[in-house]
Amino acid sequence: MDVSHGLIAKLVKCKSIKNALTPISSQVSLLIIIVEQQDHTALANKADLTTLPAGSSVLDVTSCAAQLADAVENLVKAGERQGQSSKDEEFVSQMSLACESLTVACNQLTILAQRFNSGITTKSGNVKDSLCQAAKDVLQGVLKVFLVLDDHHVRHILEKVDFVLRNVTDVIRASKSELVQAFKSLTFSVLALKAELKKRCSNLLSGACRQQILVWSGVLQNSVASLSLATQTRLKYKDNLAAKASQESVEHEMTEACQKIRQLLLTGPQDELEEELVSFVGLVDTVMESLSEVNRLTLSSEVDSDITALVQHSMGVAHLATGSYRDLVVACCHRVANAQMQAFFLRLRPVASFVLVPEYTIGGTCPLNSREFKSAFSNVTNERAV
Repeated sequence: MDVSHGLIAKLVKCKSIKNALTPISSQVSLLIIIVEQQDHTALANKADLTTLPAGSSVLDVTSCAAQLADAVENLVKAGERQGQSSKDEEFVSQMSLACESLTVACNQLTILAQRFNSGITTKSGNVKDSLCQAAKDVLQGVLKVFLVLDDHHVRHILEKVDFVLRNVTDVIRASKSELVQAFKSLTFSVLALKAELKKRCSNLLSGACRQQILVWSGVLQNSVASLSLATQTRLKYKDNLAAKASQESVEHEMTEACQKIRQLLLTGPQDELEEELVSFVGLVDTVMESLSEVNRLTLSSEVDSDITALVQHSMGVAHLATGSYRDLVVACCHRVANAQMQAFFLRLRPVASFVLVPEYTIGGTCPLNSREFKSAFSNVTNERAV
């Protein structure tokens, strides 16, 4: 399975995972771009590449793979620590398998990178394709580790949802002597659930999902007082049908709220209209605006994510295109990715050095916004749809 930008956007629901995945995703994109660039010796002439900023150096495949392996190793260690400190057997098992799979994929990537640099051919004879696929497998493994961790967090919240439902049932069945303790347990469980949901919502990417979870958690909390009044009235007037109906109505309301919260945590809002996707050209404009002279000294944390998305979309087009269009896109992506890497080394240097990177990145993104490229992008997209 290829981990495309669209698939990542669909699976990743949290800001923290997106931010943690972006650097590794950038490294994978850079590695694939370097492989493509080294595999096309005439690429520089066709794209009319300029020199990188002073003090920069183009990474080779082996060093890029080594940096990626270091990042993966740290992630695996963190995942193993999470598994060792947890009493959740399902989480421990899933995390162990995810870390093991990621380690195997990373080792395979390192071996293929060394073979690619040495010019050694495999039985299939195509080291380049095997290396690119190995890089995608590493990204898939990284995503799996993050998703296992997120799933563990969601299941922890769902346990609190189940606890609230059990407490609601206990209140309905409680006698007069048991009522105070039952309501005390219900109140604490609802407050604990709301606190967890508030933390979860602050980390969610989907605004619609966040809003609906907060609405239903508010309904759940407000229903506690209503259930208290309805239950006391029913215990006082046992034969009163209106009192019984009132209690059942509040019980149904709280049960529905818990079910809605469960659904939102697992699958998101069912009636949510798909959020408007940022077009490719719009993404280019966003990046260029962020790197403009006015904004470059106050870059937001979203710029790296936008540039990574831009490169991934562009490389997707490059793999479906042929001829000069493909070479131009790969060359531009190579320039953008290299400039992005240089930013990490220049951020601690004087401002005069740092401002060169946006200029260089804009130089790579400008051709992607040309009329010819838009036409090629449209043609490739139409062919793919057919």
